[in-house]
Amino acid sequence: MKKPSLLDIATAAGVGSATVERVLNGRGGVKPETVERVLNAARVLDSPRRLPSPHTGLRRIDVVLVRPETTFYARLGQSFKRIAASLDPASPCCAALLMSMMRRLLSRKFATHPIDALA
Repeated sequence: MKKPSLLDIATAAGVGSATVERVLNGRGGVKPETVERVLNAARVLDSPRRLPSPHTGLRRIDVVLVRPETTFYARLGQSFKRIAASLDPASPCCAALLMSMMRRLLSRKFATHPIDALA
């Protein structure tokens, strides 16, 4: 038996294929009761893919290191990468290193578009 497509799951759940894609990839923006319908349909159709927990969405953590060339920030960046590698793949963690060129670009951007906070 072939694995069910997004359209198969969508038809069984009574939703569109874009909704199924958002649910199965944990992108959010879907009502909890719709998430349950999609996950139930995927289970009934015996979808081979790992199904997300209905109560957790996608978590994205971006780490911006101001001076990655310094020893402290280089070690901090490596620590974040080790932590990210140990996380469940359903909870991706992204570590971003901010180089001097990016600092200049962002400072220009923030000068024209004020922000409330940057951590």
